[in-house]
Amino acid sequence: VEKNRDYSAACEIERPAPRNSFLAVFGAGDRTDIEDDDAAPTLEQVLVLLNGQLTRNLVRETAKDGAYFEKQYDESRGHRSVAEAAFIAVLNRPLAEDEWKKISDLTEPKYLKGKRKYSRDFTADLVWSLINSQEFIHVR
Repeated sequence: VEKNRDYSAACEIERPAPRNSFLAVFGAGDRTDIEDDDAAPTLEQVLVLLNGQLTRNLVRETAKDGAYFEKQYDESRGHRSVAEAAFIAVLNRPLAEDEWKKISDLTEPKYLKGKRKYSRDFTADLVWSLINSQEFIHVR
């Protein structure tokens, strides 16, 4: 159970949240003051997103054989559908045309050029990038 602690619902985690849990780092403040919010990310938040176990696990799960994003690719035969699904899954919003252009320009030489098969590395790097984007910063 401890291994899956970071996947628990917020209401299932004891209070105060365990010190190094995702909830403690990103949202479960000490609640001693109603005005204790801070819009700037903390160093701990940045490090958890860049190198944390939860981020590694999420990225690894998205790129596994038979994972959701691979099924999206198989249905459409395109990495654009993988990017569209990743934007919905991670950021809860659709992929804009200019964003796809930037993604394809940056990833084409490494992952997509002349390849007609699913790239797990493309998916892993895209999901990691979205998790670490400015949109995912939580106000604490």
